[in-house]
Amino acid sequence: MKNDIENKKVLIVGMGKSGVAATQALLRLGAKVYVQDSKSVSDMEPQLVNFYSAEM
Repeated sequence: MKNDIENKKVLIVGMGKSGVAATQALLRLGAKVYVQDSKSVSDMEPQLVNFYSAEM
C-alpha cells in the first residue's frame, strides 16, 4: 500500500487526546508534524519528550 503521508507537512491544532493520537499516528507514517496548542511549550514538555524519544 502506498503511503501518501510520508514527508508531508501536517499541522495538528490542539494537543488533547485526539491531537496526541493523531500526532503519534502521523509520525509513524513518516509525516513532518507541526503542533499548535494554547498551552505553553513548558506546559506541554512532558508530552513532547515522549514524541522525541519515540523518533530516536
